[in-house]
Amino acid sequence: SGDQQFWAQTFQLTESLMKPIAEGFAYEQGEWCAEAVTTVVEELAPEVPGDLPSAAKPEVAQSAIVTAAAAFMRNSTSGDQQFWAQTFQLTESLMKPIAEGFAYEQGEWCAEAVTTVVEELAPKVHATAKLSSTPFIFPSPTAEAGGPGVNVVATTKNSYDSSLTAASDVGGAGAPVPPVGRKTAKSIACRMPSKAAVAKLLQGQGADTAGVCEKVNQAAWAWAQQAVPQRTLTRYHSSTPCNGCSKGVPVVFAEDASTSKITGATLGYNLTASALTVTSQEQVDNDEHSCTLLSPARLLDFLFYDAFEASIYPTGASGAEHEAWEGVLI
Repeated sequence: SGDQQFWAQTFQLTESLMKPIAEGFAYEQGEWCAEAVTTVVEELAPEVPGDLPSAAKPEVAQSAIVTAAAAFMRNSTSGDQQFWAQTFQLTESLMKPIAEGFAYEQGEWCAEAVTTVVEELAPKVHATAKLSSTPFIFPSPTAEAGGPGVNVVATTKNSYDSSLTAASDVGGAGAPVPPVGRKTAKSIACRMPSKAAVAKLLQGQGADTAGVCEKVNQAAWAWAQQAVPQRTLTRYHSSTPCNGCSKGVPVVFAEDASTSKITGATLGYNLTASALTVTSQEQVDNDEHSCTLLSPARLLDFLFYDAFEASIYPTGASGAEHEAWEGVLI
């Protein structure tokens, strides 16, 4: 009959039943989890003890977190290729240098250091390094003539922070957050043959140069700065890296300190509110030229966070202390 009033009433009744069902199914595809993020973020304290302030105003930071989380949840079911390509690119820019830094701690950085120790003899030297993870065992390095060159096997041993805080130990919302330890090495001890020993195998002579360890540490700092995303480097050099924060502190390389025994020695790593001062221990004799070195991976920690340690929220900080802060987006 085409009774418009009848069909209008029918559609209205059907919509009143089907609309909430459709919305309910949509929530099951990730939207409800995204809504939950909003609730969680709104309940977060404005300051987390042990964390850094945001570079944005609280409302801007909250909106960014909610928007990103909601987009992740929605696209986890939609398969949006462009979204995932951008997400993977962002993740890779952070994770690739971290993976490389940890690889250096497995012996690669010590092997790199050998080329600095032997200086102009480096083209004739093939260097590898073995990581010693057994307590109280730190073998001497070896060097053997092989064909036209010398095969060097250095040995390396890492030292770590004494304690790490597990996420499960932090507690519930509002609970004090203890300082989180670093999983990167605080010191890399590297035992290497001396330049004189390598030169002897090459039927020549060569004197070891003092201060080699400092040069290797400077190379680690150069690597870290080129490895991190540009936004991280921009924040480090900014006079206003985050709300109420001081500028990231500089790195100062002190002269190497002489030691008669590298085993048991550790790197001097002194982080204050004004600078990070790095001092290597250096053992030089006829057979060995060894160093305690700065880990490239620890320098990533420094650029991401530790350079701003003076600005972290102290335990018991209150939001009222920083109400007047203005946000700067990096």
